[in-house]
Amino acid sequence: MGLLKVSIDPGTNATGYCVWKDGRPSEIGTVRPSGKARTPLEKLLSLRERVWELFNAITTPPSPAIHTIAVEAWQKGVHRGQFSVDTMRICGQTKGMIIAVATEFSGRIVEASKGTLGKGETELRARAAGLIKPGRRKPSKDALDAYEIGICAGFDRKLQ
Repeated sequence: MGLLKVSIDPGTNATGYCVWKDGRPSEIGTVRPSGKARTPLEKLLSLRERVWELFNAITTPPSPAIHTIAVEAWQKGVHRGQFSVDTMRICGQTKGMIIAVATEFSGRIVEASKGTLGKGETELRARAAGLIKPGRRKPSKDALDAYEIGICAGFDRKLQ
């Protein structure tokens, strides 16, 4: 059926994802915690459920198992000073939760740094790939970041 990969941009309020089939992006979107979730723990638990549901839906037969899941690698020093210690702790917990859920669906989890493409180039590539369509709502920044993470992980190359 083909090689299935997923790239993820973890976030506490919005987690972007991009599904890749045979080296091409086939789906892009954003997973958000339930609107009922108020505290950081409630958001994390709600997001865990939504991410699990996403991976489960992706792998529903006749779809193949997920070969590789790429999660954003934080670059040393890039976020320093931009966020509070509490925010970075919560982001770390979110990334760890996503990796834990991902291991239920794939034996190969990798990290990939975004930032090698400029924002404009990511959007141009997304348009060329049919992920941004005229007259339709533009994918979220988190979803486009997940697309870029997939490119940086080499998911846009067919054979791997």
